[in-house]
Amino acid sequence: MLKTSFVLLGICLVSKLTVAELVPYWGGDTVRDLHREYGNIFKYGNRNAASHLWSAFLLDRSTQMSEKKLESLFRGFCAISGSPVNPTSYNKYRLSLHKASGGKSIGYMQYCCWPCVCDTQDFIFVDTKTVETAEGPRVFDFAVIGNPCNNSAKLSVPFVQPFDGRQTTLLREAPEVRCQDGELLGAPISDHGHVTLDSYAELR
Repeated sequence: MLKTSFVLLGICLVSKLTVAELVPYWGGDTVRDLHREYGNIFKYGNRNAASHLWSAFLLDRSTQMSEKKLESLFRGFCAISGSPVNPTSYNKYRLSLHKASGGKSIGYMQYCCWPCVCDTQDFIFVDTKTVETAEGPRVFDFAVIGNPCNNSAKLSVPFVQPFDGRQTTLLREAPEVRCQDGELLGAPISDHGHVTLDSYAELR
């Protein structure tokens, strides 16, 4: 069973047909173009713990992109913090993660800082997701977590912020993490029912 991290969130089940009908064409080609959509993607505050919304933005528009383009755009943000990332060899980390279906997967992801690598090892698994691209359906490996909205009351539990000593809550610090009827709003779901955060480039 996947561990649940209350620092990460996302879920909203929508049929592929409905998404295709509602999502307008997006002409972005680069990570910088993706970053310009920040204000449209994060509407309730900031990107803290909300990488699922970057993923949703891209996957909602996956039929407009080639597999290669989609993969390159997924390198543009940190799966843990949700921070925009300019992908380079300096922020690319090799990982060995458990698969949701069993076994291990060796691959890499881009990060904003090294502590996020530790959180990845503690909370993230790898699962597949079948994605409709402009070239047809493709199977991607994704970084996934369990559903934090299984216990959404934890979002309101006070804790002391280690960076400045303030007492706060996850609900206050991560306003884009929103639950409804036990689901994490806005995040896509992997093939085996887990919250999808970011693509995971497996070394084969």
